[in-house]
Amino acid sequence: MVADGLTVNPTAVQPVSSTPVQSAPEAPDAVIQQPVAKEQPIPEPKPIDTDVLEKIAEELNEDFRIFNASISFSVDKDTGTTVVKIFDRDTEEIIREIPPEELLSLAAKLTDIIGRLVDKKI
Repeated sequence: MVADGLTVNPTAVQPVSSTPVQSAPEAPDAVIQQPVAKEQPIPEPKPIDTDVLEKIAEELNEDFRIFNASISFSVDKDTGTTVVKIFDRDTEEIIREIPPEELLSLAAKLTDIIGRLVDKKI
């Protein structure tokens, strides 16, 4: 048999099965409702006592001696963000700064720009 230039062999055609196809089980009529969690207000962070912070820094410095490193905490004057710096004890080179200086600079500039856009003089 030839159809649109293709030769079809009628004996190669498989008969279609007469068995019905099973459908997926149906979902139950009852809908289970999940309880909705109420949003809890985020509590304001409590200021940390500087004596406690110094004690923690001393303990961390003791732990960092294994890695020949020292750690320091400071507060960025422009953003008020706590900055953690990890130094090499021998060279006093900064190994890591969290958050990076570039990010602090960007945050200060964005705060300045937003302040200029939002602030109005009445």
